Amino acid sequence: MARGTRQAKALPGWSVESIGAGQAWIQGPSGNTHVVQAGATLDGFRVLAVDPDQVLTTRGRIGY
Repeated sequence: MARGTRQAKALPGWSVESIGAGQAWIQGPSGNTHVVQAGATLDGFRVLAVDPDQVLTTRGRIGY
């Protein structure tokens, strides 16, 4: 995991719907749901890690 990502700011407009088995179901600002895992790229950011309570990206964190 990249250094300092635990303190990443929240990514506006995005939220986690569910997390399990190394994947996360996240909802974007348009209301669409995306299934992502570490390494995925989406809307100009890359998913760094899927933790039990958040998704860490290159632009911030996505939480519940």
